[in-house]
Amino acid sequence: MNEYKMKENNKFSKASKNEMTLYSLLGESLCAVQTIEDALSHFIV
Repeated sequence: MNEYKMKENNKFSKASKNEMTLYSLLGESLCAVQTIEDALSHFIV
């Protein structure tokens, strides 16, 4: 269980280009899903 304990002095490393692309596309797709979800909720009501 101790392996999940947070360390006190976390140092962040720079994200790679692939990671930045991944999270950008993930954010865009999440936004698109929320837009569709919103449109469907208005369509049903």
